[in-house]
Amino acid sequence: MSYAQISRSSVSHTANSPSRRDLVFPNLSRLVLSLCQVDTADPSFGSLQHLFSPPSMPKLLHLALESTSSLHASFPCLLVFRNVLPQIRSLALRRLLQPSVQQVLSRMSNLQHLCLSDAAFRSMGAYNFMKATPGLKLKTVHVGEEALGSKYCWAGQWAAIAKGEDEIIKAEKVVVYGSKYWAAQDDTMAQAIENFQWVMTYCADGPSQSQTRPPFLDFDGSIPLDAERFWLRR
Repeated sequence: MSYAQISRSSVSHTANSPSRRDLVFPNLSRLVLSLCQVDTADPSFGSLQHLFSPPSMPKLLHLALESTSSLHASFPCLLVFRNVLPQIRSLALRRLLQPSVQQVLSRMSNLQHLCLSDAAFRSMGAYNFMKATPGLKLKTVHVGEEALGSKYCWAGQWAAIAKGEDEIIKAEKVVVYGSKYWAAQDDTMAQAIENFQWVMTYCADGPSQSQTRPPFLDFDGSIPLDAERFWLRR
């Protein structure tokens, strides 16, 4: 098994299984998890921590976390995942802005690729989220076009990151999912947008069905093929 998507029911069943400490996923490299309510005082919580650990998941490299409800804002991310965090190379986040996630990032010493996968990380929200997590040295950070702000007012800050000029946020490349063509129509952004790697992926039905959201389920830091030029030639 190289991929797993775990639901609330499967986590609850695993945590209470008699043989839970014997569970090993030797070939699991990717894990997608929708966060749910967790009681840290429950006796089975230690088993949950053991599940997310190098002995149980020795090849886990790619982690994707999302929250489907504001009720999960207090999910104890650090307590649950702390044992496996040092081995994670890529992390995708969706609908997660809470401080507990920033605590997780601070423990990911080998993280190379970070993806802020939805509109919750728009405008200054994405930038401030990164700013509040010092110490990260990433190869790539992936964001939606919303992260550049209304009329691209935050493009300058992200360009500084891409050029290595930001004192706190360090990333070798900023990948923006959106239309470079339309961004270029704003003359004030002509220089800033050249510092980004732009990705616009269209489905077979044409530009009206374009997909400009950063990846989530299959995120591993790789940069998808940009199909925008193909459609602009038509």
